[in-house]
Amino acid sequence: MIENFRELGGIAAAGGRRVGYGLYYRAAELDFADEAELDMLNGLGLKAVFDFRDGSERTHPEIYRKIRAAYYNVPVRAENAKIVKLRVKPDLKTLLSLGASDVCEVYEGLPFQNPSYRAFFELIREGTVPILFHCTAGKDRTGVAAALLLTLLGADKETVIADYLRTQAAVAAIKKKVMRNVYFLLRGFVGKKMQPLFDAERAYIEAALAAVAQKYESIEAYFKGEYGYTDGDIEGIRTRSLTAVF
Repeated sequence: MIENFRELGGIAAAGGRRVGYGLYYRAAELDFADEAELDMLNGLGLKAVFDFRDGSERTHPEIYRKIRAAYYNVPVRAENAKIVKLRVKPDLKTLLSLGASDVCEVYEGLPFQNPSYRAFFELIREGTVPILFHCTAGKDRTGVAAALLLTLLGADKETVIADYLRTQAAVAAIKKKVMRNVYFLLRGFVGKKMQPLFDAERAYIEAALAAVAQKYESIEAYFKGEYGYTDGDIEGIRTRSLTAVF
């Protein structure tokens, strides 16, 4: 089953316009998609599926051969050292000290010098849509990418945050999947201590947006500085992506 799946179509943008339908889709991992979901994905006419995960997170990579779209997998590397340690060599001391500030640190770093986002936004610049982008939970790497894209398209801050917070509805199901790999007598304890990693908190996405605003004077300057966009690129993306509201 695919968790946390939705499209960005219909979201309000600048100038009384909205993001067009059938262009941008976001989701959690696709590895456990059933046949009905694969039929749904193939019915979207996707040109690309972009996967932000690394190899250790991909459980059933063969699923992508069943999706009629080009597959791109460029892992995101920007992470908090404590979270990396938990992934590579978990220990109780690190787990006990994990907090929301560690997640915010990850979010603050994601928008900058990120080869994965550079590859993703190059596809956006080229007009490779419809496109579906995802990570494991569809929350952190996917959430920041969606927030940056929506901001470029002219969505205001509260609208961007509202889309991010929709992920909270999927947290319980995503956590349940992850906890299957934890010894059952420890699930309650481990699950509670890891909760900051599962939640979709307003403070997390605000940390990413604030980091961009601190470094760049505008979203246009950000896309020019990080991805080499031109004014023409930005205008082209907005023209292709936005529709008038009648």
